[in-house]
Amino acid sequence: MKRYLFAVNNSPVTGAMKSLSFAVLLMCLLALTAFGQQTTGSLTGTVTDPSGAVVPGATVKAVNNATGAERSGESNSAGTFDIQALQPGIYTLSVDAKGFKRAVSRDIVISVSTTAQVNIPLEVGSASETVTVTAAQEVINTTTPSVTNVINTRQVVDLPLSNRDPTQLAGLQAGIAVVGTDVRGSSISGLRQTAVNMTQDGINAMDNFVKTSSVFAITTPSLNSTSEFSITTGTVGADSGRGAAQINLVTKGGTNEFHGHAFLQIINNWTDANVWFNQAIAAAKPILRQHYDGFDIGGPMFAPRFGEGGKSYLSGKDKAFFFFSYERFVQSDSRTRNRTVLTATARQGLFSYTVGGVTQTVNLLTQASVPFHTESVPDGPSESDTGSEQ
Repeated sequence: MKRYLFAVNNSPVTGAMKSLSFAVLLMCLLALTAFGQQTTGSLTGTVTDPSGAVVPGATVKAVNNATGAERSGESNSAGTFDIQALQPGIYTLSVDAKGFKRAVSRDIVISVSTTAQVNIPLEVGSASETVTVTAAQEVINTTTPSVTNVINTRQVVDLPLSNRDPTQLAGLQAGIAVVGTDVRGSSISGLRQTAVNMTQDGINAMDNFVKTSSVFAITTPSLNSTSEFSITTGTVGADSGRGAAQINLVTKGGTNEFHGHAFLQIINNWTDANVWFNQAIAAAKPILRQHYDGFDIGGPMFAPRFGEGGKSYLSGKDKAFFFFSYERFVQSDSRTRNRTVLTATARQGLFSYTVGGVTQTVNLLTQASVPFHTESVPDGPSESDTGSEQ
């Protein structure tokens, strides 16, 4: 079994970078690779002045630390701002308002299918001055009634998963009932298994023909290519589509720096002991060999530049990125089957057995030809019949 994933994510680009992105997209389509709409999060908050009064009309800008992608908004008359469609990651938030110093808040975490809340206090002064604000993110969600848990990137990478299926981590979340180790058939918030909707990068990833498993994707998500995923166990909005419970997986994307990983997971029977039943009949231990290997790499895209003057290449930093993931699974195994094989004598109907130290032989073929003697037995004597016999 082999799986490939190639994804391209980009910020607003111009000229040659657009052509480059289109060319890469065309190649990926020819290679039968997968694209999907990125599942996003959002950021809300309130801008206030030193007295605690709200500040309307402030310009709010969120910058992704990994890709440099920017999204901006403006506080309304109540001083609140709402920036939607942010790719999961770590952001730096800056707020500018007339008559106030520029406020910068760093390391704001945006997770998939969740809303982060940050309140920014401003100080009176010149706009050329910058104040770094340590703004704590709100832990309690006050914007939506949904109950959502997020399995972040560190948990996906660090927690042990023998089958390398990140969806198995869903069984560790509150509100999910698992019988034994059957995470696939678990019940979320007491609902039937068919009440769950699983998406990967916004695309339905479930088996739409046999909808009998809750936490199950028609193609197991690659552990190395999964960034994070969220599990919504209650009060899902109508914008989520079908399913009272939602599981949203997000694929990794490239950043301004090159990053890569490689893994090798091996199971070999030479380290295993023989099973009890094989030991009893002096049979060889069964063979089980599994080889799970793969790698992933991501970073900015580069392309040669034609013409005179300037650099000889086009850089995709802050503009266009790539991410490639590959994994392979190979298994060879054997099983010992116990079978009863009749001897030549037994095939002729002759079976021997020992009673009291004496071996006797019976011919079942001959016994089968002897008619059985049957006697008719009445249903049971009545009291009057019993008395007359006495």
